[in-house]
Amino acid sequence: FDPVVPLPDLVEVSTGEENEQVLFSHLAKLYCYDKDLSQWKERGIGNLKILQHYKTKRTRLVMRRDQVLKLCANHWIASNMNLDTFCMRNVSVTYVNLIP
Repeated sequence: FDPVVPLPDLVEVSTGEENEQVLFSHLAKLYCYDKDLSQWKERGIGNLKILQHYKTKRTRLVMRRDQVLKLCANHWIASNMNLDTFCMRNVSVTYVNLIP
């Protein structure tokens, strides 16, 4: 049996996370605050990871949307960052990006 449409060969996908150790991984929702509308907008649901590079020891937060695996968050975690709980809930964390 010959297929009607030939499929391309499998392509190996590189995420850029190959040289990093996963310190934390959990399903999460990402929201962004819209100042003009004064409301939170959902930016994605997916796997949130905290990764640490094996050689440089730099740490970053990466989140990819479920199913499509599109990158929706990629932020370095610096020692001078202030993380706060949101609305007195231990499961929510906020930070402010000062760069517009």
